[in-house]
Amino acid sequence: MANGAGPSLNKGSLVARNINIDFQLYPLCADDIEIAEHLFVSCHFSQTVWQVIALWCNILSVFAFRISDILEMQNYIPTSKKKKVLNVVFITVFRSIWKMRNESLFSQKAPSIAKVVEEVKTLGFLRIRNRSRTLTMTWDD
Repeated sequence: MANGAGPSLNKGSLVARNINIDFQLYPLCADDIEIAEHLFVSCHFSQTVWQVIALWCNILSVFAFRISDILEMQNYIPTSKKKKVLNVVFITVFRSIWKMRNESLFSQKAPSIAKVVEEVKTLGFLRIRNRSRTLTMTWDD
């Protein structure tokens, strides 16, 4: 992810460095050049994933223009427990979108919003349940 923390490994950054690539468009939608903001935020595919996850997390709809907008959403969550849970879920969303992008690009798998959402729910739950000593959760939470 390109948020100023390190090098970006997407097609847009390669093109900016004058590295020739055949297909510059984002493989999940083919609507725009693949840059981090489009990949994770402005692409219709990603926006739909965020909306489904927002409903699942019982939070307001995600309306973001930048990656930082999504990360800052956690600042408006009233309880510390929910904030920690959302942090794990949001990171899992980013990871799952990136994984689907790679599967689409390198394995020619059809992009699936349902598959990304299912993976976020499963991995998010498992990460919270198994890695946190202070957060106890059941699937119903």
